Amino acid sequence: DGYDEWEPQESHDISKVLSGKILRDCCVIVSTRPSRTSELLKTMRPDTRLEINGFHQENVSIYVHKYFSNNISKAKTLLEKLDSSYLSTGITLTPMFLLLICILWEERDDVLLSDRLCPLYDQLILYLVTRLCAKENIPFVDDKMPPNIASAVLFLEKSAFDGLLRGKLVFEQEEVTRHNRDILTTQLQLGLLHKQPSPSKLRPSPQYSFPHKTMQEYFAGRYIASYVTIQEESAGRALLQENFGTVRKVREMDNVLIFACGRLGRKASVIFQYLADLHQKDLEPVEHDFHTFYDLGLKKDWVRDTEFDDLVSKEDYVAFQMTGIFTYTP
Repeated sequence: DGYDEWEPQESHDISKVLSGKILRDCCVIVSTRPSRTSELLKTMRPDTRLEINGFHQENVSIYVHKYFSNNISKAKTLLEKLDSSYLSTGITLTPMFLLLICILWEERDDVLLSDRLCPLYDQLILYLVTRLCAKENIPFVDDKMPPNIASAVLFLEKSAFDGLLRGKLVFEQEEVTRHNRDILTTQLQLGLLHKQPSPSKLRPSPQYSFPHKTMQEYFAGRYIASYVTIQEESAGRALLQENFGTVRKVREMDNVLIFACGRLGRKASVIFQYLADLHQKDLEPVEHDFHTFYDLGLKKDWVRDTEFDDLVSKEDYVAFQMTGIFTYTP
């Protein structure tokens, strides 16, 4: 479950199962984000591929009523809010995000709901900070984070970004503390990090992770947004070029860029311009070849005739087509 969150190792038992070297008669079910589909298909040859669509509208109603089983009126009010036109993007169809909405609604039924992910996580972080400040009697005025909490959040942004660049979702203690135990304590109290059991019984050492990968992506997006805001535009572009230098890397970390744009607002133009330039440089030269090979069905040795390391499979092409990059509409 979550192939995209795993770093493949050829000698690992999971790799052997996927390639059919062991347990060949077993039925194997693998879930992954679309960005890792083509890589997975190089290892295994599935006879069935399914797209997970999440909840139906009826499931949303059932979930909300179960969550608020002791407060039917609160469930009814939330569902009326969710049925309104401004929640039209289907964010509630993802169980994880519906849970976040329920948590926020449980705390305050006047919370400003949004059909976008970034404001939803902004509200969640504000809720977690407010809850901790109330519990510890820490002054929290005008949504301005106390210094110790602000430091813990700022440090977490950098850790989240560096971790995703290395494909790392579980961190050693020194990676999230840098010898500052107070920062780790605050992160744990906020609920932004969870302690994981040690994988080694001989040399146990604490490990930590975010509650969900999208939360790590959110904090990584905050890091990019903060960097772009503080630095000159050229420095922000240099950061993007260094860490998102290929189309494949953009696809792997697309949520990070979405969160960054959500935090930046109108200042996100530096990201949009960089992506447009990357598309022009890397995709347009081979766009005609893609259409010729896949749409017109002409005989062509794709590996031999096309030099392009970052889009090397039909799955990559289909994924881009689905996101609208190869359409001719605005």
